[in-house]
Amino acid sequence: MNKKETKKRLLIFLIFSFALVWIPTILYIAFGGQYADEDGILLPAINYILMCSMLCPTIAMVLTRKITKEGFAITGKGSMLLGMDFKNKKWIWFLVALLLPVAYRESGYALWFAFSPQCFDTSLFAKSNLPIYAAAFVPILCIVSSIIGSFGGLGEEAGWRGYMMPKLEELFGIRRAVIIGGVIWGVWHYPALYLGHNFGTDYWGAPWLGFLCFTIITIALNAMLTLVTKKTDSIWPAAFLHAVNNAGASSLGVLCNFALAKGIFAQTTVFSTITFIPALILGIIAMVLLERDARHTTIES
Repeated sequence: MNKKETKKRLLIFLIFSFALVWIPTILYIAFGGQYADEDGILLPAINYILMCSMLCPTIAMVLTRKITKEGFAITGKGSMLLGMDFKNKKWIWFLVALLLPVAYRESGYALWFAFSPQCFDTSLFAKSNLPIYAAAFVPILCIVSSIIGSFGGLGEEAGWRGYMMPKLEELFGIRRAVIIGGVIWGVWHYPALYLGHNFGTDYWGAPWLGFLCFTIITIALNAMLTLVTKKTDSIWPAAFLHAVNNAGASSLGVLCNFALAKGIFAQTTVFSTITFIPALILGIIAMVLLERDARHTTIES
């Protein structure tokens, strides 16, 4: 494909993706909109904005394909990657996509408890009148519910991994594409982060430190999401991984009482950084695998 045309399509896609999310969110902020009420409950207006935002990358992709006459093929090069193929052991990557978030979240909480053991609080689960061993079923419930509700993740993945990443890879190569794509994806979230999404607003260095931490997170996640997409030629594994990640699949997570954290560990950015270290390691591994596959593809061609 002509790189000039690729740049044009990528730019149009990004303009739509950002405009559809940033404009309503910034207007909400400008008119005094808040993230949560005094009890910390997400306000309906921002909840609707966040839910609709997950569909905007797909809307942007559809508009871009329509405007630039790129077409709407389901499978194959340049397609929307909506097919599912379980041949040649591709099914393994669907399974990896479902289990990977559980692995890095459980490991992340285990690491957090090593730094802040007082946050391990079984009384949180006891209040549910369920036996403590029932916490072990939380990841399973999250996975099942995420598969059912993965269309929210699909709304982002059809745009980011299904459309943006192949074009960035064509223009910059896989390593820079993962980094640039992760930064773009992170920046896209900034208005919501400014309101208090993920980190709140009362941490040291807000909102800039939150922006930085979240961008590191999105770069690592972008590597994992891109890997499962390329391994299966489908955006569905990425949608599953994204949904399970957002569902917070972790048995240890339901036993974590962040309110008991002390000192520097009471900062939400510190909590997110520590608990995300296992995911960062997996992101680096995913990047290595992506670069290895890219070299093999170059040699074969």
